[in-house]
Amino acid sequence: MDYLIKVKAAKYLGDYKIYCLFSNGEEKVVNLKDELNGEMFEPLKDKIEIVKSWIDKGDHDLGTAQITFMHIPNFRDTIAFHCQQ
Repeated sequence: MDYLIKVKAAKYLGDYKIYCLFSNGEEKVVNLKDELNGEMFEPLKDKIEIVKSWIDKGDHDLGTAQITFMHIPNFRDTIAFHCQQ
């Protein structure tokens, strides 16, 4: 029997909140905002903002690619190449 509970899936929800699905089936939203205190965590706060902005940009890029792919057939090769990058 495995007594160590592991994170099976996680999704960043914004504002330092992360949805977690655990190996025991439990689901929980963890809020790390109050946990990232002190000088040691300052670089991590910056990285979180950087990652959050990249996720937002990626989401916009994929949305634009999907709309273009569906409505402008002449650009499908370009969209497919862009999404592979």
